[in-house]
Amino acid sequence: MGNFVGHAVPGTFFLMFGLWWAFAILRRYFLCKLDGTRFVSTPIYTWTTGPKKEFSSSKNISEAKGCRALLARLPMEAVVKMVFSFIGMCIEIGAHLPPPIPSRIVQHTTMYAFFLLSGLIDAMCFLGIPLPDGVQYVGMALALAVEGLLFASHVHGREILDINIHMLLVKVIAASIVVLLLEVRFRRHPLLPLSRAFLLMLQGSWFWAVAVILYKHGEGHSEWDLNSPESVMLATIYFSWHCGVIFIGMLVLNAAMACFYHRRRGNRSLQTFPKRTPMIPGTEPGVQSQNGTKYSILSTDDDDGNDDTKEERRDFEI
Repeated sequence: MGNFVGHAVPGTFFLMFGLWWAFAILRRYFLCKLDGTRFVSTPIYTWTTGPKKEFSSSKNISEAKGCRALLARLPMEAVVKMVFSFIGMCIEIGAHLPPPIPSRIVQHTTMYAFFLLSGLIDAMCFLGIPLPDGVQYVGMALALAVEGLLFASHVHGREILDINIHMLLVKVIAASIVVLLLEVRFRRHPLLPLSRAFLLMLQGSWFWAVAVILYKHGEGHSEWDLNSPESVMLATIYFSWHCGVIFIGMLVLNAAMACFYHRRRGNRSLQTFPKRTPMIPGTEPGVQSQNGTKYSILSTDDDDGNDDTKEERRDFEI
């Protein structure tokens, strides 16, 4: 990872993953609003196979063909996470064989190994293996914690600019961990998973920035003065610009998807939820979360202006 490619590859992975999360979370949010159901976040997101259901169901899977059926049946997020992590481990170790392997390479390999473990946990939950509720969030938080710890110890004795740009990355990782752990408790708030996506994209874009600042012209040939306080200030300004650009990009994505779903559903209002749409534990079949917990949606409608409401249970797959 101590070169341009070593920072650009994980940066690209984090950017793509964060963008996918932003799209999938907003998609679920607008579909829930249009269907009159409450938004509930999940650790991973799958691609729909049905026109009206965001989450794949057995009926939709059986009707789907080709690539759509494959996307519905496989935990694609988990597969991508494990494949990229395994490739990263092979590249790091393979480029430094035979032993002894430098300690910094062991650090990088350890980071990839924990993301591979997170992907394995995601796959196990997707396949229905009984695990504690929220374990996927904890697995991802653990991978990020190890990454942040390794980066924090990675810069001892280096130039002040090198330390600063890596510590900015550590701060983004720390914020991501806090958001993930909050999301375990508050799953009906779309801002938390959207913050997760924002921070992951920010981490990816800053990986690219680190690659450009330190390794654009090769290792040890940076155009920046690595011991200048002015360079530290300038890098921090660039970091804030990264935050702003990603935030504006997410606002544009939100506006585009709002227009799309507004028109697709016959200009139905996207402004309000039904009066009560609580997510409660249920026993009906087909209402199951990624880790096996069953839920149902309880929706209410007014009857000709009367105060009496009628409640109907509707299945909602997580």
